[in-house]
Amino acid sequence: MTRFLFVVPPLTGHINPLIGVAGELERQGHEIHWLGHVKAVLPLLPEGAHFHAFDRVRARNLLEPLSKRASEVRGLESVRFLFEAFVCPLAQATLPEVERAIDVLAPDMIVTDQQMLSGALAARRKQIPWVATVTTTAAIFKVWDIADRWITKVLADLQRACDMEVWPRPDLSPLANLVFSTPEFSGRFDQFQAPFTFVGPSLASRPQKENFPWDRLSPSGPRLLITLGTVNRDRDPRFYHVVTEALAEMPCQVILVAPEAWRNRTPANFITAPRVPQLALLPHVDAVFCHAGHNTVCESLAHGLPLIVAPIRDDQPVIARQVTQAGAGVGLRFGRLTETNVRTAVKKVLADASYREAAQRIGASFARAGGSPLAARTLIETASRCGAVAGGV
Repeated sequence: MTRFLFVVPPLTGHINPLIGVAGELERQGHEIHWLGHVKAVLPLLPEGAHFHAFDRVRARNLLEPLSKRASEVRGLESVRFLFEAFVCPLAQATLPEVERAIDVLAPDMIVTDQQMLSGALAARRKQIPWVATVTTTAAIFKVWDIADRWITKVLADLQRACDMEVWPRPDLSPLANLVFSTPEFSGRFDQFQAPFTFVGPSLASRPQKENFPWDRLSPSGPRLLITLGTVNRDRDPRFYHVVTEALAEMPCQVILVAPEAWRNRTPANFITAPRVPQLALLPHVDAVFCHAGHNTVCESLAHGLPLIVAPIRDDQPVIARQVTQAGAGVGLRFGRLTETNVRTAVKKVLADASYREAAQRIGASFARAGGSPLAARTLIETASRCGAVAGGV
């Protein structure tokens, strides 16, 4: 039996892929502990999960001021904001708490999200084997030279501030890094040097706590899911005006994830809710219109669903490009959405079979990749190789 400590950021899309991996490990007799922000993490975990929370006051003081600014930045500015205002401050604020959790729980291995650097830094300090989880392939490819060089500098400054040896990429483990995608989808870019295991999306069942009116799903005709993800849902009211006007008269049913205020303001062919059970819903739709968030894109492609992607920030332009280059969808510019181009894109994706065929091809590569079982096996084998079993290294 190996005791794993999963250290995760307060980001739904970075937590969900790990739930299936943790479940697979538990089914094989291993012990899983979670460390994160209670408000963001605990509602996503199954009942009975061993959860340990960061200090609530410190977490609130760090995260709440970020929400408004996060909804405003775009493009390369959003990458700068991500690291300067979120990744690095989060690492410094939580590093002592991760170290305390290690002292108390005595984990044999740390599994830490790539953007949760306190997990990696604490593991290095405590000399515990650690594996990074990579929920977006944009983070491991050399896509934007100017951004890559700047990120390397910022991460070096963080390590110096923590009085640690500077690694070029401290977010990548020298032992193993689990990438929730496949080369068939992500394309062939130059990679940063690290041992990567491409496992595809982790689609094992996860707790579904949202109520959804399943009886309102249309028995015939195409269905379209529209979502901007958890972080961007409240970003821009104009988006909801445009899509409702564009699709009100189309012969399709739209499931729209939107702020609560929109629930009773959408046309008759819409089902609108602030949250939906996305994984459970995907088998019942014909296409997805989203922000090019990596998890939503990969979950959609895993179900063979073509996409309309309108990237907003961070890695999303890279993921959108992967979708269009694979032929699995149509790209739109978020800031230039109109009723006409939205309607045209939706019609195109629903009518042209080539998009669905490309999505199914990518989905087949995901199915072959191994998913949660391969991720769990990689963790177990890495722990065994390091001697990290039953009590530590």
